[in-house]
Amino acid sequence: MKNNKPFYKIWWFWLIVVVLIVIIFGMIGGGGSSSDDDTSNKASGHTTTQTEKGAKSSSNKDTLDINYDNHKILDQKSYDVSFNDNSWQPANIKVSKVSIFKLNPYTSDDDSNTKAEGYIIIHMSVAANRDITTYPDQGTLVTSDGQQVDAVLDTVKGYKENWAGEISKGVTKQGDILFPIEKLSKISDMKTLRLKFDAYYDTDDYEDENANHSYDITLNLN
Repeated sequence: MKNNKPFYKIWWFWLIVVVLIVIIFGMIGGGGSSSDDDTSNKASGHTTTQTEKGAKSSSNKDTLDINYDNHKILDQKSYDVSFNDNSWQPANIKVSKVSIFKLNPYTSDDDSNTKAEGYIIIHMSVAANRDITTYPDQGTLVTSDGQQVDAVLDTVKGYKENWAGEISKGVTKQGDILFPIEKLSKISDMKTLRLKFDAYYDTDDYEDENANHSYDITLNLN
C-alpha cells in the first residue's frame, strides 16, 4: 500500500511558497517604479510680488506726483519744441519740450482752495553770455483758451524746479517751468502758450537800457 504524505510535508511545496513570497515582496517594493518616476521635475522660486499679495502696483505710470501726492492722469501729450531766442545778447534761451497733463481735479492751492484740472510743464535752458539774473521758473503763462497763470515751485517727480536765479557767464542752467491749469477740457484746446518772464544784469551805468529785458515767447503746439 502506497504511503501518501500530507502536502505540507513535501519539500517542493515549501519551495513554491518561498518563491511566491519573494515574487510578491519584489512587486511591492518596486511597484510604481519606472524610468519616468526616476526623473525629477525642476522648480524655481521668487519673492512674492505685490500683485500676488493682492496689493496695487506702486508704478506711477498713470499718475503725476505733485508735492508727494499722486494725481491720476486722464490724458497727456508731449510736444518736442525747437525754440531758440538770442534776441537779448547776454543770454541764449532754448525751449525743447512741453508736456500737458489732464488730471483728476485736485486742490492746487490750499490757501485759496483753487482747483486744477491740468498741468503744463515747459522744459527750458538758459545759457549766460555774462553774469545775469532771471527767473523763468517764476514766469507767467497765457494759454490759447484765455487762462493766465503764474508758475509755481511745486515738487513734481521726474522734473527739476527752482533752478533759475543768478547765472554766471559761461554757465548753462536748465530745468522745468510748472503751471497748474484751472480748466482743461481737452489737451487739444491748447493751441499756443505765451510765456513771459524778465531778465537783467547788474551795471553801474544807469543809462544802459539793455540791462533789463522782458521775454515774451509764444509756443505753437502742433
